[in-house]
Amino acid sequence: MKTTAVHYTDVELRREINTVLDTLALRHEPWRPQWIAQTICEGHRGALAEDADEIDRAFWEFAGYTLTRKLTTKCVSLRVADGVDDGRPPTAQLTLPGFEREHLQDYYVVTRDEGDIAVCVLDLTDDEILDRASLFRSQSSTLIAHADELERFMDWRRHV
Repeated sequence: MKTTAVHYTDVELRREINTVLDTLALRHEPWRPQWIAQTICEGHRGALAEDADEIDRAFWEFAGYTLTRKLTTKCVSLRVADGVDDGRPPTAQLTLPGFEREHLQDYYVVTRDEGDIAVCVLDLTDDEILDRASLFRSQSSTLIAHADELERFMDWRRHV
């Protein structure tokens, strides 16, 4: 009997992660990358043999969690920027009367007691909103300075 090899790639893992993010987004719940990665790893725990050597089990648990956590962070970052990288269209944005949603995101990454988490814009505190606004303003001045320096470099290079 011929068996077909099954391959699980980062595409499948990203789909799993984005499915969890979709579920949380529907309920406007925070996206905690650590929790999401742990949930997905728990769902695949059955692949580890009951009689597996402790060091082998620890290796696969560590490696699986580390990769899942890393891809979860990438998926959250893409979703915060309104993109989805697993072939599905982006989910519909929240409808906020009076906002055309040109820049306002559904989720923002903030630091809370449990670490960095993505929080629905509806659930951000005033301080978190002010912190993000301040960050974006400081980034804009830094980007303008960077652009100016690039242009000065181009001029300098022409005269060297």
